[in-house]
Amino acid sequence: FPPRGARRSLRLLSRWIGTLVKPVPAERDLHLVFCDGSTLCALIERLRPATKLVRFRKALTRGTALANIESALALVWQLMRTHLIGLLASLRQGAGGGRALTDEDIVKWANERVGEPALRMRDLHDKSLASGLFLIALLRSIEPRVIDNTLVCAGESDDEKKLNAKYAISSARKLGCTLFLLWEDIVDVRPKMILTFVATVMMFDLKRKA
Repeated sequence: FPPRGARRSLRLLSRWIGTLVKPVPAERDLHLVFCDGSTLCALIERLRPATKLVRFRKALTRGTALANIESALALVWQLMRTHLIGLLASLRQGAGGGRALTDEDIVKWANERVGEPALRMRDLHDKSLASGLFLIALLRSIEPRVIDNTLVCAGESDDEKKLNAKYAISSARKLGCTLFLLWEDIVDVRPKMILTFVATVMMFDLKRKA
């Protein structure tokens, strides 16, 4: 099985892939999603309908399959980001927006929505995000009724950070956001996964205003 560090990414990205192309294998076989490239070809063709890729069949050993995972994960992360940014761009164009979005644009939007200087995030690497308070405040700015302030912790201890992160995810899902991150991704401040959270909430807000 892939190294422990890659398992979480495999699980999360496989869920995302499964919403676009086909159901993914059981968790113990997740490396099969990435091992021979066929699923990735189907994913690329799904995201870019005009693209048709030629499949080359070649026998793979378990070692080769596992060795392919690191490269495949990097590619899928990029595809996921491009997909999210593309959806946001199309929504913004419908609302009168023009140019393509950048990570900085998404951070700026989130800071403006929250509007609290004390919670302002510097960028997606900002360690203060580990408390979960910024993400909860972002959700509150979108729909105040989705947040019960009595359930929000100070976010100082590890346990409080965990509770806030779980609450942020469950509240976003209650709004109708489809998320593919875990509470650990928030507490560990994994920039790519923080981006998916904020971008998905932004998408929900834009759709609601459309």
